Amino acid sequence: MAQIFFTDDVLEEEVRGKIVGFTFDEQRKAKFGIKLTKDVEYSVIGYDYSANKAPIYLGLVVESDEKTGSVRVSNIENRVSKLLKSLSNEKNKLLDEIEELKTEIDKKEKEFERSNNQLFDVQDAVIEFERAYDELQRESEKTLEQFEHTKNQIEKFEQWLNKNWFVSKLYHFYKKYNQI
Repeated sequence: MAQIFFTDDVLEEEVRGKIVGFTFDEQRKAKFGIKLTKDVEYSVIGYDYSANKAPIYLGLVVESDEKTGSVRVSNIENRVSKLLKSLSNEKNKLLDEIEELKTEIDKKEKEFERSNNQLFDVQDAVIEFERAYDELQRESEKTLEQFEHTKNQIEKFEQWLNKNWFVSKLYHFYKKYNQI
């Protein structure tokens, strides 16, 4: 394992959030060492092949001390679980929003379907009115034709009456007493 030495000009932003591997020998150093968070178990990722075969731990740099040049390391699993928790919360929030959007889409689809049905009902009513109008128009044309035919027949009858003097007098006499 390569050893990392921090110098005085290392900025806190440069080391914060970096993942480091370390042995417990690193924490014993007064300067440029690693400070551990109490009561935290660190993940073992391997063993040092030096004489003592010390376990190598994995941690996440959370702060640096410019005076001593040392860094405080936290358990990476805690950080990952915190990250995963926030991501999980965000995921749940997004899933809720998706469900709300699906519900809204369903509502809009139902409204659209309802308005389409109303449109079809109006179209059916218009078609019925058009049919009724066409039928009334045919009936009125038929009545007009009958009226014209009757009028023509009456005119022909009156012309015939005017030509026949005797029949004309009989017709007027008939009209007078029958009140036609």
